[in-house]
Amino acid sequence: MDFKGQKLAEQLCLYIILAAGALAFATGWYQGSFAAMMKVYGGGVAVAMLACVPDWPYFNKQPQSWLPSQKEALASARPMQAAR
Repeated sequence: MDFKGQKLAEQLCLYIILAAGALAFATGWYQGSFAAMMKVYGGGVAVAMLACVPDWPYFNKQPQSWLPSQKEALASARPMQAAR
């Protein structure tokens, strides 16, 4: 995930959770049920996790040029020497 992807993920998560909180409050108020409110809010948090936690391709649109590619990093990795 690149830096702009991290910012996008954070903003997306914030907006989803805020919307879920508002919807949960309205649902709880209308139904008069704390349990219904928590179910709606929990569903919103689950949606936010599904949208923001995995490293989706839209979070990697602007990779940094100074970072090595994964193949280069694995090829240049050396096993650690045992300390004596």
